Amino acid sequence: MTKIIERREVRYFEAEDARCPYVEWRDELDVRTQAILAARISRLEAGNPGHVESLGDGLRELKIDVGPGYRIYFGNAHGQLVIVLAGGSKRHQSKDIAEAKVFWKDWKVRNESKPSKSKR
Repeated sequence: MTKIIERREVRYFEAEDARCPYVEWRDELDVRTQAILAARISRLEAGNPGHVESLGDGLRELKIDVGPGYRIYFGNAHGQLVIVLAGGSKRHQSKDIAEAKVFWKDWKVRNESKPSKSKR
C-alpha cells in the first residue's frame, strides 16, 4: 500500500512588533547553513520533515545533524498549517525551547478562533 504524503503550508511566526525570530536567527548564519535549513523547510512543507521530536501542545523540534546540531522549532495548527517559530543549536536548546513555547502560545492566542458564547 502506498502512503500519500500531504503537503503542508509553511508560515513564519511574526511577533506583535513584526519581528520574525526564525528569520532573524537564520540570517545570521553562513550561506551554506541557510541552504541546508531551507532544504529542511522544503521537506517539512512537502510533508516529509525527517527527524522531529514532539515538545507537547503541538510544538515540535526539527533536528538537523549539521554543525552544532541545528534545531528548527515549529507548531502544527489546523492540520496542514506549519508555523515556523524559531531556530537554534543544541548548545542553547533549553533557552530556544523556552522561547519557542512563548512564541507558540502567542501565535495561538492571536490566531486560533475562540469559542462563541451560547445565547440564553
